[in-house]
Amino acid sequence: MADETPSHTVTIQGKEYDIHGASSVEEALKHAQKFRQDELNQKFIKNANEAPEWAKPLMAIQDAALTGIDTVSAGTVPWAVDKLTGGDEAAMTTEAAKNRMGWAAPALNAGLFARFIPSAVTKAVKYMGGGPAAKTLVGTTVAGGEGGAYGAVDAATHGQDVGTGTGLGILGGAGGYQIGSAINKGYKKFKGIDDIPANAGIKVMPKNPSNLDRAEISFNQAKAKASRADDVLAQQKAVTATAEKLAQTPKGSGTTPLYSPGQVALLNKIAGGDPATNAARKFGNYLDNKIVGATAGIGGGLAGGAAGGPLAGILTGLATTGAVTGGANILKRVSAAGTEEQLQNLRRTMFKVPKYMGPVSVAERNRIAKMARQGLLDTQDE
Repeated sequence: MADETPSHTVTIQGKEYDIHGASSVEEALKHAQKFRQDELNQKFIKNANEAPEWAKPLMAIQDAALTGIDTVSAGTVPWAVDKLTGGDEAAMTTEAAKNRMGWAAPALNAGLFARFIPSAVTKAVKYMGGGPAAKTLVGTTVAGGEGGAYGAVDAATHGQDVGTGTGLGILGGAGGYQIGSAINKGYKKFKGIDDIPANAGIKVMPKNPSNLDRAEISFNQAKAKASRADDVLAQQKAVTATAEKLAQTPKGSGTTPLYSPGQVALLNKIAGGDPATNAARKFGNYLDNKIVGATAGIGGGLAGGAAGGPLAGILTGLATTGAVTGGANILKRVSAAGTEEQLQNLRRTMFKVPKYMGPVSVAERNRIAKMARQGLLDTQDE
């Protein structure tokens, strides 16, 4: 009986390979490439085993250098060399070096990735500001975006699926950044740390108030008045207006500000808001626009009706409108939290209470994020 096992002959670098069991030429090429890589891996290990003792440290340095260049460049250096030479020796040699390093290669990759891959996370978080939620959102978003971009390039230069590489990069970056945030929150809760100065809640201004009394009671009065309004941002508006007024309050009858330059700067920051706080408020107000909500509801209703009939269309339209409204409220609360965070920063300064920073800084959270996404990307090589 004739052998019906599929067989293909493929040529790589001028050498022919007869591959049995492959259903297509593309699959045969993959099998042949894997055979060539395994062959080179075994050759590297054999050379290391047979090398004199004095040469082994030099070989280890070479392996680390090849692996490091590949990681820091997202594979573009060996890929570019192969493109220029028309071969694949650079990429294969790099993979053989990683294989010879064993468990040390992923560890080296993660360390190099954390230290030397450029990142905008720390600067973005510092620039955008906002409350804890906004800072975590900004950091997570930027870390995820950077991870996705690196993952796409890394996958493309290593002959892997770009979509998978992008997804793993986003997941590793965003998830890794969240790990650092979770550690800080958990530590604060475990230690029972409270860095917000106690507020006596006094709303009646005494005859001769101190600067601290004036600020504390003014903000208490503004919040109490705003609490009666049916508006998520009512307190934010009242607090920013109060901060602006206090920043412009003179000492006595002169023009010198009542508060110190540092305190005036904090008051102005409350009044003006930072980029994350302002962006969340503007986008929240946009989503809360009745026309936007209605348009989204109509679009969702038409889509649902086309798929499942009139009842499904009505339900989908209502759900879509509700989702838009819910998103608007969330963004408004994120914005309000940013203003509240700035207010508490002012109060910490005036009460001389240090702000809790957590054991994991933003830069360290970013390093964890980079290590996590490199770890996930390395799973594609297995």
